[in-house]
Amino acid sequence: TKDWPFISDPVWGRIVANIMRSETGADVALTRNVPRNVMIIGPLAKSFVEDWLKVKDNVFLVDLSGADLLKIRSLLVQSAMLRPEKLDEVLFPAGLDPASGRVGGRPVDPSRTYRVALTDAVADFSSMSGILAGKARTPVKGLRDLAMGFLERQISSKTGNFDPKNMPVIKELLVDQSKKLEARWDLKLSELSLTGAQYLNTQNTVDYSSTRE
Repeated sequence: TKDWPFISDPVWGRIVANIMRSETGADVALTRNVPRNVMIIGPLAKSFVEDWLKVKDNVFLVDLSGADLLKIRSLLVQSAMLRPEKLDEVLFPAGLDPASGRVGGRPVDPSRTYRVALTDAVADFSSMSGILAGKARTPVKGLRDLAMGFLERQISSKTGNFDPKNMPVIKELLVDQSKKLEARWDLKLSELSLTGAQYLNTQNTVDYSSTRE
């Protein structure tokens, strides 16, 4: 139908990564090319998704610096150019745009810390070992349980397929969330000082003469 695209590898990868990001509250999510046994066009039935998610990948959270995130950006650019025989090393992101290097609509700040959700399968990539070395990992749950928990909330109990009223939620899984400008305040002060003096010939003034810098 017009509401459902052809579920290609990039589309499926974005769906999985967006679910990971949504369910964990992470800034960025990374998944491998989770294999699918069949190709379909049209509505996604629960049975297809259950079959596609027969994987043992486990999701965890890790805090990475913006500098590390820029290294991952480079990996994502390389990943998009991998040959077919290297598809087991493909990475699909959510929240991070490899082309522009933006997260939440803003350029990656090398000095900022970002919360990243990824799977142990991604962590096993040789290209990720140096980036993740020494970083504390917070376990979440299995990718299958995480994704099915999200998707089952969108299913119609009558048809066993996704409920049309939840289509806006499902469509969000197809969107590149990295281009959405997230509302937030960023205030960085390396030094703040306040000085003042007493003006005896001025009325209604406050005496700041004893203020320390």
